[in-house]
Amino acid sequence: MNGVKHIEGINSLRFIAFAVVFLSHTIPNTKFCYLGIDLFFVISSFLLTKLAFDEIEITGGFSKKNFFIRRSLRIYPLYYAVVLFCFLTIPVLKKSSTPLENHWMYLVFLSNFDTSNNPFPLKLLWSIAVEEQFYLLFIIISPLFKKFLYLVVASMILTSLTLTALLLKINVNIYPLISTYLLDFSVGMFFGYIFFKQKKINSLLIVMYLLVALPILFYIFTQNNYIDNYLNLPICIGFGLTTYITASISKSKWVNRLLFFRVLEYLGKYTYGLYVLSGLTITLVIGFIPLKNNIISMLLKLFLLIPVTFISYHFFEKPFLKLKEQFRNK
Repeated sequence: MNGVKHIEGINSLRFIAFAVVFLSHTIPNTKFCYLGIDLFFVISSFLLTKLAFDEIEITGGFSKKNFFIRRSLRIYPLYYAVVLFCFLTIPVLKKSSTPLENHWMYLVFLSNFDTSNNPFPLKLLWSIAVEEQFYLLFIIISPLFKKFLYLVVASMILTSLTLTALLLKINVNIYPLISTYLLDFSVGMFFGYIFFKQKKINSLLIVMYLLVALPILFYIFTQNNYIDNYLNLPICIGFGLTTYITASISKSKWVNRLLFFRVLEYLGKYTYGLYVLSGLTITLVIGFIPLKNNIISMLLKLFLLIPVTFISYHFFEKPFLKLKEQFRNK
């Protein structure tokens, strides 16, 4: 789509989100995985909303069909390759005749409802299922974007808080449910829209917010535990602000000259593959190269994961990504 440009800084945040998740999966007794997942979802909805409004501004409408095809070309090839690999190899490696459970949930992106004891490489994919469910919701509500975006965002926040409170009362595990992450998606949509509109956020508002958010973050890290659903809202807003500010300042030439920023931007391009393939890499290292030192074990997993992801991106995923350009409205 002519006029759609890459947003600097988004890939850097994606890699940071991946790093948080990866550390929580490789270093015992760390419980901050959900913060990386929250940041992932905020970034995703921020970017999708910005691009959707770019499309509406340029073409006068939003193509649901093209959106779905573009997302499918990005997500499906590697996702199904990993799922099928697990289906075929894990029973053999485990030397078990017992088949893996709930195959169909992984094939139709409902694995966030899977309560079986399937291996980690499969269970890790629950967040991809939540993301796909959001894509469908995004398509359904897209006709409301032009006139009622703020109402949609407010409704999603209220729905998330209400459903989560009700589910907690009846002892339902809310962690893998899309209702929990409507907070992330709605906040990302809000900041994606104001980024599209180039509305400035008052610096005083940011300072006042940080005075609230930083103590909450300090509490989270010192308690090393999951946060209450109502505390999750200001954290999500913090991630939305972070995404907005990062995307804004990354336009500056001095930021682009920073080596650290350029490295993060480069690595962030491979974030999807790093995440989806990390489950297999972690499991294989644990199974075949057991190490007692957690730091060395984590570094080995990362050093093995990066080249595997690089190969996957350039020799398997990239041909599908090139096809996406055929499904942009011009």
